Amino acid sequence: MLDFLVGNDALSAIVAFVLVLIPAVLIHELGHFLAAKSVGITILEFGIGMPPRMLKLFTLGGTDYTLNWLPLGGFVRPLGEDIVAQKGSDATEQDRMEAEQRGFEKTMSVNEAKPLPRIWFFSAGAIANFILAFIMFVIIALMGVPEVTGGLVSVESLTANSPLAASGLQQGDIIESINGERFASDDELIERLYALNGQEVTLGIVRGESQEAISLTFTPAFTGTPAVNNTYPLVLAVAENSPAANAGLQDGDIVLRFNGGWHAEWEGLVRPLAQTYRVRVSYINKSRLGNIELGPWFPQVWLVHPRLEKRVDAPDENIPHLYPPTMGDFTKSSLCLFDPLQNEWSQDCAIADTTIPWTIDWLVSYEGWHATGEWKGGGRDH
Repeated sequence: MLDFLVGNDALSAIVAFVLVLIPAVLIHELGHFLAAKSVGITILEFGIGMPPRMLKLFTLGGTDYTLNWLPLGGFVRPLGEDIVAQKGSDATEQDRMEAEQRGFEKTMSVNEAKPLPRIWFFSAGAIANFILAFIMFVIIALMGVPEVTGGLVSVESLTANSPLAASGLQQGDIIESINGERFASDDELIERLYALNGQEVTLGIVRGESQEAISLTFTPAFTGTPAVNNTYPLVLAVAENSPAANAGLQDGDIVLRFNGGWHAEWEGLVRPLAQTYRVRVSYINKSRLGNIELGPWFPQVWLVHPRLEKRVDAPDENIPHLYPPTMGDFTKSSLCLFDPLQNEWSQDCAIADTTIPWTIDWLVSYEGWHATGEWKGGGRDH
């Protein structure tokens, strides 16, 4: 409901400023007020907002509680002081007479208080703000922060006149739920669709900045079991007379595993600045087996969601620091995070300490490039 407060327009900034300032100042002044009451300093007025006065709400314990016109927090008015400065001796005596008329048996100004009570009075406002911040952190910690869990499937293409296309699904949509439930991976989504073959299925999708639920009857002629969607390295070249060639491995073969295991992959969310991104990191455990070239020996990173986009005001300009560079389908390009020729990454490096921070830096540069047209990060153009 309050999502507009995170916008960049002037109205959102003003409303957010007021919503934060008023409670913070009121709690601050309430701290001064309670401290003054605890040590016997006479408080003539506790005001909500700043003068001029709109009306007096009530009087309690000799203190006037007032509502004022300027919505800038509040104030306390001790005996012998106005809002911003001390009064002279004559004005202080007039305040004392007013306080006695209100029923104060013993009156005391801030200057008449002893050093320790005076220190307590002046520091109580900041202490009250600290206590408020601590309580808010505890409440937030107990409530928790919403976090996206489960998998996301990006719709890269649609067959014309298919049930999905006819239902309203579009290229670029992100499928996040099926019948209101999250799924862990694209394989699980396919398995659920097979299980619901011929039944009405509701897909929850994310389209652009909004969220939209599409209800469709999914009735393809599924047979057998769903295929497993895995990613495997492609053999680019095999040296002649090598052990691999003698074993029968050929150019273009797809390697499924090395001794039962070879491949590490991670997909998760990162938030560099303005928005959250889902990225996929893929790393081949061994870059070579004999004389077989298996492509990149370093971790590769792809942006899963949102898709990479060119600058609106420069549609002919390529996105910098992608590999391989392309002017079209950016989903096939990984992020160029460093210059491989400079040996900035080795198999002794931890991905969490290098690749992930470099990915965040790349996304910061990407957002800055969209805003200014200037790429300020590292990497090497191709």
